[in-house]
Order: sequence, then C-alpha cells, then structure tokens
Amino acid sequence: MQASGQAITRVFRGTTIHTPSLGQLRIQDSVLAVDSRGRIAFIRPGEELDTLKEKFSLEDSTFVQLSPSQFLIPGFIDTHIHAAQYPNTGLGLDRPLLGWLAEYTFPLEARFCDPVYARHVYSDVIRHTLRSGTTTACYYTTVHTEAATVMCDLMHEYGQRGLVGKTCMDHNSPPALTQTVEMNIEGTKQLIAHISHLKTDLLSPVLTPRFALSCSVECMQALGALAREGHYHIQTHISENKEEVETVRQMFPNALSYTHLYQECGLLTEKTILAHAVHLSDQELATCREER
Repeated sequence: MQASGQAITRVFRGTTIHTPSLGQLRIQDSVLAVDSRGRIAFIRPGEELDTLKEKFSLEDSTFVQLSPSQFLIPGFIDTHIHAAQYPNTGLGLDRPLLGWLAEYTFPLEARFCDPVYARHVYSDVIRHTLRSGTTTACYYTTVHTEAATVMCDLMHEYGQRGLVGKTCMDHNSPPALTQTVEMNIEGTKQLIAHISHLKTDLLSPVLTPRFALSCSVECMQALGALAREGHYHIQTHISENKEEVETVRQMFPNALSYTHLYQECGLLTEKTILAHAVHLSDQELATCREER
C-alpha cells in the first residue's frame, strides 16, 4: 500500500471540487488517497478504483465512501487574520478604524503580555479556522514575542500551515504596545529563530510593521533591511479608510503616497501582503504591480 514511497492510510471516493488553474473549475467523481504523512498521494478518476486497488494493494478498511451530499475541496487560504482580536469579534462595528483601535483593539492586545492568556485565545483561533476549512493562514499576533512563539507552537501542534508575524509598533501607540526599534527587530529575529528551531515546512515568519501610523521611518527601514537580508515575507496594512490615509499624509509629508512610503522603506516587494488597500490611487496600484 505505497505511493511515492509512503504507505497509503486512507482512501476517499466521492465528489472532488477544485481549480487546477485560474478560470478552471473541475467537479468530478474521484479517488483521493492520503499517505502516512497526511499528504495527498494521488487523485484519480473514480472509474479507476478497481485498478488502483490492485496496483496499490488497497485494503477495504482504508476506504471512506462520501455520501451524495459530501465533497472534498482544497483547504482555504486566509491571507489576513489578527489572531489576538478573536475575542473582540463583532464588537465596535459602529466605530471608525482609528477609534476602534484605541477603544477596543489596543486594550485587548495589551493582555497578550501573558502567554497563558495568549495560549487560550490562540488555541481557539486555530481550532476555529481549521473547523472552517482554513488550512493555511497569515497571522498577525501582537508586539509580544513570547506570545508569538506560543502561536507558532500551537500551529505546529495542530498542523495548520501559515505565516506568523510579531507585530511591530514603535511610536504613536499606547505605552503598553510601544517598543523601541531595537526591541522590535530583536523580537522579530527571536521569532524567526524559534520557527527555524521547530524544523517544519508548515510555518514561515512574516515581518509585520503594523502600519505607517504606528511605525517610524527608522522602524520600517530596519524591517525592510531585515526582509532583504533573509528574503522574508512582509505583511502590513494600507489605505483602509480615508482618515488613515490623510493622517499618514500629514505624518509623512515627504512621501509621495502611502504606497511610496512603504516602497522607500523597502517594505514593498514581491513577497509583501498589503491588507485592505481600499483607497489606493491609480499610481499606487501601478507601483504595486511594478514590485510584483
């Protein structure tokens, strides 16, 4: 019972739905085999079942027959999750972004200085996303390095693939969430080392300046330099609402735009994930395309 050198432990027969390429949707009766590593060994048309049984000496005990209402699809990929904000889900929806951060989000995130609290919340987040079919996620944690490592340990334990970032904030932020540039860079490096020590291909670090309003040019430049050095992914926010865009313009008058500011700091690369991007100008969109 082997395919590609690995024992086949489970075989599903039923409807599969997937998109092999952009613009292509494939719905078919399939045989899908899973090996001892939990990876897909093969997907073949359903009519090949008898042939596959003989070829791989598949035993009946390994089979799961899906019902007519069941189907298999690839896991969902979520490119933007604030894991620490899970307890606040649905709160403050009547508040604009900056007021919502000050009244709801920042006080909650300050609680993640306690790794025990972090473990409780992050366990719930991972279990919830996995139950919803999200097998890969790009997570923001908080400024607390220890809590970020807890998140990585839990993802490793539960088997969720993803990117994890220690949020960096060094100015214009509540004291409990403000760190020096040096502290942000050192904490980020510690998280990178922790992920490396886990020796798993499921997890990767992502450098995480929260957004321009909570990071100085020096902090953003330091993270940009670190990204170039290690060819790391980057995640941040941009142009979520007009008040934010205007405040960035006032705080960084020498920048041609919000996007230009990130570009000048080395944060706009082919490995950058920009959250929201609601109010980008045509020129900013062109700049993003150039950096792809």
